[in-house]
Amino acid sequence: MGNWRSMKIGTITVAALLSVSVAAPSLAQSAADKATAETLFDEGRRLLVQNKLPEACSKFAESQRLDPAIGTQLNLGDCYERTGRLASAWAQFREASAAARLAKDAKRDAEAQRRAAALEPRLAKLTVTVPAQNQVAGLEITRDGIQLGQAAWGSPAPIDPGEHRVEARAPGKKIWTRTVVVDRGATAILVSVPKLDDVPQGEAGSSPAVRRVVVTAPERPTVAPDAAGGSRGGAQRAVGIALGGVGLVGIGVGAVFGIEAGSKQSESDDHCRENLCDAKGVALRNDALRAATVSTIGFGGGAAALLGGTLLLVTAPSGKSTALRVHTTPTEARLSLTRTW
Repeated sequence: MGNWRSMKIGTITVAALLSVSVAAPSLAQSAADKATAETLFDEGRRLLVQNKLPEACSKFAESQRLDPAIGTQLNLGDCYERTGRLASAWAQFREASAAARLAKDAKRDAEAQRRAAALEPRLAKLTVTVPAQNQVAGLEITRDGIQLGQAAWGSPAPIDPGEHRVEARAPGKKIWTRTVVVDRGATAILVSVPKLDDVPQGEAGSSPAVRRVVVTAPERPTVAPDAAGGSRGGAQRAVGIALGGVGLVGIGVGAVFGIEAGSKQSESDDHCRENLCDAKGVALRNDALRAATVSTIGFGGGAAALLGGTLLLVTAPSGKSTALRVHTTPTEARLSLTRTW
């Protein structure tokens, strides 16, 4: 069974979504994972013979996730090609070729290159352009929910047939979306992002979430003394303590995933030579990138919550007149503190 996965190619092609997708971190390699991967691979082969292509593709994809192997990747690619997902198949063949070269397997390297080259002229390619006059600060472009870095703007990218969503957003601007339906046989699709409209003052739901927080302290008080300040201060302190606890948890999550990212990156070095990685190395580096992203979010969110909790504790009223007001606009939240001495 194991030899079949590692050596048998048959007439199968590999395909993976060309757009980067976010998946759960790979399970640790274990005897159970490998056994499950072998079983899934055999089930995928049987489903292919029965021409149950979607089910077969799912089996191969999960087998590859559990225990990456060039043979599985080639079979997955063939399955994707049969279902018309040519961009995914092309991408998988390219990865299989790289893994085969790293393993010094000339035969499978040549086969993977041949299959990829055969698909190249048939690929549909989507180009997202942003004219210079339409580029604004903080502009983000996504395709099917995955962000396109500025370096990718204007570059044709292979894409599978079907419905795809292009979205543009920026602080203080209305979100712009365009749905593109790519038919089989299409070759070139161009989407040009227009100038984004401003969000009208006070309108909600048309712009991204709050982008920044500004804290200001007026020189003169603007509210009258409040005899109930003591009781309100107790509630504010309770909220501050809770928010601070959330912040500490966020920072802890960031630290844990930061360590995991470093570990995965280090482990991938055994499977990569310079920038050329086998399937296992690609999986490990993807895991490292995902862990690093979670770490960044954890640290950022945790630090913001901890700062907010600390501010609430420090400013909790105790008989003096204190007012804490929040004013929001489509692009920012303004926290205003006033206190009577």
